[in-house]
Amino acid sequence: MIKVAQEPSIDKLRKVAALFDRATSEGEKRAAAEALSRLLKNLPEESPVKSPPPPQSQYYPPPPSPKKQKQNYRPPKPGLWRQSKKGNLYLRDEWGIATVFPSDGGWKWVIRDFGTDQSTFSRDVFYSESEAQSAAEDEMYG
Repeated sequence: MIKVAQEPSIDKLRKVAALFDRATSEGEKRAAAEALSRLLKNLPEESPVKSPPPPQSQYYPPPPSPKKQKQNYRPPKPGLWRQSKKGNLYLRDEWGIATVFPSDGGWKWVIRDFGTDQSTFSRDVFYSESEAQSAAEDEMYG
């Protein structure tokens, strides 16, 4: 296979500059800077593509902790529970999803936290689905 030197496009230059901006470690920044210099080296003398301004590092604060998210969160209006394809009730918001399911002759719940990507299961077995729903809401928002 013959490699043909291609003129870098503005889109490629923008993507590499964005990689540099989002780099979180020195190694990532160095790799992005090297890629940018390789692209700029391949530019012809009379190229219509102008060099992008030198990338500047931006600070992105870490996401708030799950406890902080729960403190700032207002509970949803009641009645937002929906039924899954398997027939289980679930409640979803931007921080996680609670599911109520039958287990051990009763009902249990599981909560999946999107921030930590962890699931928490109820230890108790509830006699009714509505009791399990209330307990799951208390765990999510309480």
